[in-house]
Amino acid sequence: MTSLRPPPAPHASSVDDVLAALATDEAAGLGAVEAAARLATYGPNRPSRAERPAYGAIALRQFADPLVGLLAAAAIVSAVVGEELQAAVIGAIVVLNGILGYVQEAGAEREVLALRETFSPVASAIRDGREHELAAEELVPGDLVVLREGDRVPADVRLVSARGLQADESALTGESVPVAKDTQPVDAAAPLGDRGSMAFAGTAVTRGHATGVVTATGDTTELGRVAELTAAAKSPPTPFARRLGQLTRVMVVLGVLITGALTAAMLLRGSNLQDAFLVGVAVAVAAVVSVLARRICTMPAWKTANTAKMPMSMTVIAASSSIMPKPASLGACRRRWERAKSTSQDIGKAPLTLKA
Repeated sequence: MTSLRPPPAPHASSVDDVLAALATDEAAGLGAVEAAARLATYGPNRPSRAERPAYGAIALRQFADPLVGLLAAAAIVSAVVGEELQAAVIGAIVVLNGILGYVQEAGAEREVLALRETFSPVASAIRDGREHELAAEELVPGDLVVLREGDRVPADVRLVSARGLQADESALTGESVPVAKDTQPVDAAAPLGDRGSMAFAGTAVTRGHATGVVTATGDTTELGRVAELTAAAKSPPTPFARRLGQLTRVMVVLGVLITGALTAAMLLRGSNLQDAFLVGVAVAVAAVVSVLARRICTMPAWKTANTAKMPMSMTVIAASSSIMPKPASLGACRRRWERAKSTSQDIGKAPLTLKA
């Protein structure tokens, strides 16, 4: 097998340099023997299989929150003192909260797995001077692939030739409109969305025709890196969640102190231990849950009745930076708005004619 030294920034290298580095013939592509040798070296063009999420652990995590513990204690005490309806309502709230949390978290884990399934199943490659349709897993660095309208790009590709090529890269870069592609090198430090000489795995060709040489496969593609980063990322708690956790811990300590104080006071007055403990726990849980509910509703900087949006609003308040669309996207949106505005004005000014 020919020794390969792929350029570190193929988007910034000329077509001839990339082809030379990958030992690929621009017209004939790779030979079948060379492609088989590279497949044995670099492995199949697919992302590594992610571990299935531990759904049992996800379910148990929903009940590890101190606030859930408080509610569970309130349900137990309510049942013991004979308030079956109240115990059933609180228990239903705890179970419903666990179900909703489980559905959201398990769904997020499944989305990470789905991201790894966006690789194209088939590809058109030129080998030994002839175009073949083969499984995308068989592609190797240096393969010459053909891209047509409607195709999903099977690997990271440095474009060799392109005619009116446009690609939808929204899944990778968030760009809302198809991006024009050509063969001209760009700056080595150009961000992912500005690398017009590249077509990336998982993106879709919306217009045009092109050929390109594969520069990365499997986990080394940009999509593979995104999938790895997404799988390894751990979402930090929102500012609201952090403050709520601190408040809940304080309320738990307060509840224990109230229980101890009331139990001791009733024992000093001659009550038996069981009655004193039940009364102390009931009063403490009721007081703590009531105070906690009021405090949650007044925790944000402004008054609001829509507590469902508090985590998002608190996150926005505490944000130190924000992500805005690219200037090119903003300019395109502005031009569309101006055209729509001028069109509506022209329609308003047009004389009204009636036909018999």
